[in-house]
Amino acid sequence: GNCLDLPLAASPYQVPACSHLVKLLKVVQQFQTYLHHPDALEVYHPQAAHCVSSLSRDACVYLLRNWLLSLVSNDVSLFITICPRATTLDPTPLKTNWSVVNRQTPTSPGTLSNTAGLQWSYSIKIVDCGAKPSSKLRTRENTESLLRLFESPEILPT
Repeated sequence: GNCLDLPLAASPYQVPACSHLVKLLKVVQQFQTYLHHPDALEVYHPQAAHCVSSLSRDACVYLLRNWLLSLVSNDVSLFITICPRATTLDPTPLKTNWSVVNRQTPTSPGTLSNTAGLQWSYSIKIVDCGAKPSSKLRTRENTESLLRLFESPEILPT
């Protein structure tokens, strides 16, 4: 029962102290596992509804913030560029520990360095992070529904 094993584990927001939130996330996780089972909705909906009706205000805000974040970052693309500052033919130093020497700024790349003294420049750019029209979200839902048809049903836990 670690919170880090549950949905929203990668959330950038602080998890509020609410036992009903933890229970809800566990129910959601179980529902996702047995999503294609014909009785899944009947089994997990009452449990989830009870948890939702008992959530604290902070837990509701937490879920809403994560939901809004997921809508915005649904279709984000990243470009990552990494290049050596000097050429080396020996790949051994590449396997050593790396650290950030200078963080990237809006106008210049960052610098990575390892214990062997090699330095690399890096740059991370976020592209295509504009607002998504609601029609695109509906299209995504329809596509995901079609993909679910290819997964095999499993037996619900007793």
